[in-house]
Amino acid sequence: LKHFETFSYIGVTSRLKRWKESQELIKEVNFKAFNRNFHLTLKAGTQVLAKKFTAHLVEEDDRLTQFSIDQNIFFSGHLTDNPNVTVNAHMEDTLWSILIYDVNNTFAIE
Repeated sequence: LKHFETFSYIGVTSRLKRWKESQELIKEVNFKAFNRNFHLTLKAGTQVLAKKFTAHLVEEDDRLTQFSIDQNIFFSGHLTDNPNVTVNAHMEDTLWSILIYDVNNTFAIE
């Protein structure tokens, strides 16, 4: 860990793109960290989990219980001004976990 800082605000704007056969949730996420402004364009449910992904809870008696995972809380995307910088993110309630993969740096935001 080379650098650590805290911040208190992440601005989020949501858009729903409608196509003929589907809808796509887009989030525009803005925040300042590491002495720079980040502007992210994120799509929900893409490239993070396989389409047929299933999760199981293992009970104490080794019984498996299947449960669903809302893929709309997982995001992938890029910096708005640089599509070569990729982003993976997860949102739980109002809390974000974001990984930004730049050419020479990886930024982890929680």
